[in-house]
This record gives sequence, structure tokens and C-alpha cells, in this order.
Amino acid sequence: SLEAELRAADPGDPENDTRKKRLIELRELVLPQAQQQASMRLEQFIAGQTIDAYAQVSAAARDVATDLGFTYLFATDASERSLEELRGMPMGAVQQAILSRPVLLFPESVDISDAIRDDLNL
Repeated sequence: SLEAELRAADPGDPENDTRKKRLIELRELVLPQAQQQASMRLEQFIAGQTIDAYAQVSAAARDVATDLGFTYLFATDASERSLEELRGMPMGAVQQAILSRPVLLFPESVDISDAIRDDLNL
């Protein structure tokens, strides 16, 4: 490898400067690629974990809803966070918060979120 050549080379060798420049150029090319690949693998891992968690929660939600006699089940963000609190947030976060509220009005008596959390031991 180029690094081994540099270590083994005579310190007075005039080719050392060329070797050092080549090593720096290679590192500048390889490091960003390695970082990008690591970032992609991390993103894929997180996506997989998110998919698994969603599958587990949605299965529990369907089980609880079925046990309680529901024939329809809507997933929505019923948090107390107002739309006004979203101002100043990045567009992706705003869009996600808005799209996670597909049901605009429902009686609290049909909210089974606590029962699902209990079923999941959360």
C-alpha cells in the first residue's frame, strides 16, 4: 500500500512528496465514499427498525380493536401539540405532523391508545 511505501521509504527520497500527495488524494476520495456508505447503512438499519416497530404496534392495535369490537381503526396523532407549535420547524417535520392527523374529530371514548400501550407493556 502507499502508506506502507511511505513508512519504508528513505526519508531523503525525493519521491516521498509525490507519494504523500497521492496518499492524501486517495484519502480525500475514499473517506467521503466510506462515510456515505456508512450513512446509507445506518439509514437502512433505522428504517428496518422503524418498520419492525410499526408492524408490532399495528398488530397490537388491530388485536385490541378487534377485542373491543371495533370494525374500523384509524391511526392519528391526537397529541395536544397545536399547529401553531409547528411554526419554525423544518418543512419535513411540519408535513409529517400534519399528515399524521387524518382524523380531525372523534369522541375520546373511542381512543384506544392507552389500551394499545398497555398491550405492548409501554
